Amino acid sequence: MSDNNHQNGDNPEDEIPADVISSTGPGAVDSSGEIRISPSGGFPAVKPLGAKKAAPNVRAVLHIKYGPESGEYPVSKTPFQFGRGRGHLQLRDPFVDPWHAQLSGPPGHLVLDDLGSTNGVFLAIADELSLEDGDEVAIGNQRLRFKTSLPATTTRKTPLAGGDPPVRAPRIEVLFQSDEPTYSVPVTGAVLIGGQNADLSFEGDPLVSAVHASIEPSGDGFVLKDLQSETKTFIRIHDPMELISGDTFLLGRTAIEIRYP
Repeated sequence: MSDNNHQNGDNPEDEIPADVISSTGPGAVDSSGEIRISPSGGFPAVKPLGAKKAAPNVRAVLHIKYGPESGEYPVSKTPFQFGRGRGHLQLRDPFVDPWHAQLSGPPGHLVLDDLGSTNGVFLAIADELSLEDGDEVAIGNQRLRFKTSLPATTTRKTPLAGGDPPVRAPRIEVLFQSDEPTYSVPVTGAVLIGGQNADLSFEGDPLVSAVHASIEPSGDGFVLKDLQSETKTFIRIHDPMELISGDTFLLGRTAIEIRYP
């Protein structure tokens, strides 16, 4: 590659914070000949892979399903970082942190990890998933939190008069971009999430299918189900997750599918 490419940030190691480098090891981050940083704007101009045959050193191909970017992006070396205007795959998504997530590991067994991002890393569920208190769910552009515990109360010398709190109060909290308080929907049975006429409706969101997902009682707990939606249902991950070919993950509002050669 030309010197001009390096001057525009093609070597991510030059600006990677110390805490990110320490998580990958010295010298682990290397520039890839497959990714070319555009001279203007600092965003990637990535040469798409040929449809017939991928380069022999490509470990995976990332296909952006929706978001500000589009197209296919090769992963030739790991660790491979994602960030807003930084990293190996530089995203213009305003909900992505400068250093948001990374892929690491050997070919065919890449692991997705959150680098302490604000909005988290979400992984699409295959069919249904058992929910735990505090789990965060992404559906279209919406962010939900499943809660069974009650909010912590302040200690008072004299307790407030009122009824005894329930043992648990299962509910879905709808999260906003602003500091406005969230509103919640109680989960007393199956709750359908989707467009118009759903129990929890987001008809103004074009990425939410008419019948998108549901949260339902199952045994002593609750499960999240994707109802064959067009844009999938995601759960926030808190630990590194190994990806299989065809998995889709969400960074900010950018959905990315991974495929192994």
